Amino acid sequence: MTGKQVHAEFVRHWGRAGAGDGELLHPVDLATGPGGDVFVADTFNHRVQRFDAEGRFLGTWGDAGSSDGQFLGPMGIATDEHGVVVVADTGNRRIQKFDSQGRFQRAWTATEDPNGFVHGVAVASDGRVFVSDRNAHRILIFDRGGALLETWGGSGSKAGQLRFPHGVALDAAGSVLVADRDNERIQCFDRDGAPGGTWPSEPVGSEMRDPRGIAVDSSGRVYVSDFSAHRIFVLVGGAFAGSWGSEGVGRGQFAHPMGIAADAHGLIHVCDCRNNRVQTFRIG
Repeated sequence: MTGKQVHAEFVRHWGRAGAGDGELLHPVDLATGPGGDVFVADTFNHRVQRFDAEGRFLGTWGDAGSSDGQFLGPMGIATDEHGVVVVADTGNRRIQKFDSQGRFQRAWTATEDPNGFVHGVAVASDGRVFVSDRNAHRILIFDRGGALLETWGGSGSKAGQLRFPHGVALDAAGSVLVADRDNERIQCFDRDGAPGGTWPSEPVGSEMRDPRGIAVDSSGRVYVSDFSAHRIFVLVGGAFAGSWGSEGVGRGQFAHPMGIAADAHGLIHVCDCRNNRVQTFRIG
């Protein structure tokens, strides 16, 4: 592999293909709660599963449908500082909120567009919910109750524009980072929506081809999953700081990684989508 290497220590993996407890089918995203639990958007099983930080199954909720607490192919998931779980219910074009035990709280329609495709989701400390509407090339911003506040983006490759955005993350300063898939970059916005530049700020080895998931750790390092290159990029201050992974089924290998999350204990969890598992790493 070209480019700098990051020492990513493999810690564990969990999950296998299936529909039973702890089994996964094309998991697209995950999030960590304040206590370290991991919530997985088990996309093709139309549900959310909850695990502890060591991968032990704790519970599940949801099934296929459009009623409260049901899902159609959920592709995004996030938590807030109080442990509320926010899910991008992609096939239903809506957002749903639950407590950490899976008890339904509220839902709202994210877009009326029949071609709308809600994908990534992130929650700010002030309660705002940021959602990528992939096919409309924009970010939707809602208040904590589901009222639409504003939209950012628009189709294109200029600063502040997007082409099929996927994952969304926020850093400690409140900046919003978007995996701008078809522009092969990370598009940054300040907390008010002004474009704040694009990353990486320098060439990235064999190039970031297909950014999907994005996360920020407590040190400010940004992790980006590259779906087609089967690896994870690390950015520091917008500059390429290394990568790890390759295509395969072994430890530290991936089959199209997608969602990624950093917990408060220095662990990085990755949705190894086509291997139907989650892998956990510690960065040295």
